Amino acid sequence: MKARLTRRWHKLTGSMTNRIFLLLAAGVVLSILLTLELARREEQQSMQQLRAQHDTERVAQFMHLLNGIPAEVRPKIVTSSGHVGLRATLGGDATVRGDDDRALMASLRARLPADVQVMHASAQERCVRFPRSSDDRPFGPRPEDGFGPQEGRPDPGPGGINTGNPGPQTEIPCMRVDLQLSDATPVHIAIGSAFGGPPPFGPFAAGRPFPVHLLVFFALIAALAWVAARMVISPLRRLSRAASELGADIERQPLREEGPWEIRRAIAAFNTMQAQIRVHIQQRVFMLAAIAHDLQTPLTRIRLRLEKVENPELRAQLLNDLAAMQQLVREGLDFARSTTADHMQNLDLDSLLETVCIDAADAGQDVTLRNRSGVAIRANPASLQRCMTNLIDNAIKYGDVAIVSTERRGRLVDIRIEDHGPGLPDDYLDKVFEPFYRMESSRSRETGGVGLGLAIARNIVQRHGGNIRLENTGHGMVAIVQLPLAAA
Repeated sequence: MKARLTRRWHKLTGSMTNRIFLLLAAGVVLSILLTLELARREEQQSMQQLRAQHDTERVAQFMHLLNGIPAEVRPKIVTSSGHVGLRATLGGDATVRGDDDRALMASLRARLPADVQVMHASAQERCVRFPRSSDDRPFGPRPEDGFGPQEGRPDPGPGGINTGNPGPQTEIPCMRVDLQLSDATPVHIAIGSAFGGPPPFGPFAAGRPFPVHLLVFFALIAALAWVAARMVISPLRRLSRAASELGADIERQPLREEGPWEIRRAIAAFNTMQAQIRVHIQQRVFMLAAIAHDLQTPLTRIRLRLEKVENPELRAQLLNDLAAMQQLVREGLDFARSTTADHMQNLDLDSLLETVCIDAADAGQDVTLRNRSGVAIRANPASLQRCMTNLIDNAIKYGDVAIVSTERRGRLVDIRIEDHGPGLPDDYLDKVFEPFYRMESSRSRETGGVGLGLAIARNIVQRHGGNIRLENTGHGMVAIVQLPLAAA
């Protein structure tokens, strides 16, 4: 399972387009989450400040009321303090006390009468308890939330804190304030949820529907990231395609130097390399052609002089050596030419194969053309005819017969040339395509050529954008040439 996931991940990240897209998409998602978190914190801070100001104002108004009424009326006012969203008790000491909040105390002193003393003010983590039951309600200005005895709820203790234990309970945060009226009467006030923790955050938080606008935003950013990745990779793909085509056509048009300056520099380097390779190949062909041309005259003179040799056996041996030398020169020149680009044109494959087979049959070779493919290819007639001739000659030389057939495979066509020879060991199926490589010890009944026939055929096929391979069939050898079809 782990290995399969690893392979899938490598396949996903193997493309430069996917890497850039994933990088941009991940950056966008992290930016969105960071922005939402900062906005949430800012909102929470603002809400806490507003709540603190609101609660401070309520405490100040309530204390103005208590301080301005007779002492015997104050218990009734305190009992109904739940109506204004707070809980208050008179007298006694606070049972819960935290560190003083100096900012809160200064804010209260600024709003309270001068003769009312602020003894303590702080935010408590847990100070107001409610039973956890189906009738739980948020802390607020309800009549049933007073400090007096109520049906179904325990009596609150000092400071508005429930001291009973009717069952499972929950505690909520609150602001605790201890004050002293002008007549030195202690007053303890608790205001629930004033400094509570942050609200649930996230797209799946309770009570929050999934933000569709975030999905739309991410979809738009992802689309832009994909377009950006394609724009970056497109020139590289064009360069890669040109590099693949270079092997088949060294004379192809240079790439246009466009795009970012890094891409333009890479394209310029590629065009320079193509021009240098073209010049190098041309110089090699010219050199070999000059050598072959210059050798013709002395070789001809040698042949004329050998004809005057009186010893027939010696004359025959020397003429054979001379013929081998001339053949070596011709095939060396053909091999050099097979690496150069040719003029391509749309060509009917059946007509070319029929011509090659007829020529071979006229030369006394056992050649059979089995079927017709009815396809057209983009090729140079002379070069491809030379390639097919070399393969048929090879089949006749080592397998006595040559059976030619074709088979279409999508946008490709296979040309098969079979023989009835002894075949080759699997280790040598690729080596025989190397220049000057010969296998007479295992295949030939007589001395073969110079070892360039298959090398020339492979160069021609590769120049046409195809590939060639040899396979053992059990009753002989088959050469398979695969070429692309011409564009419609």
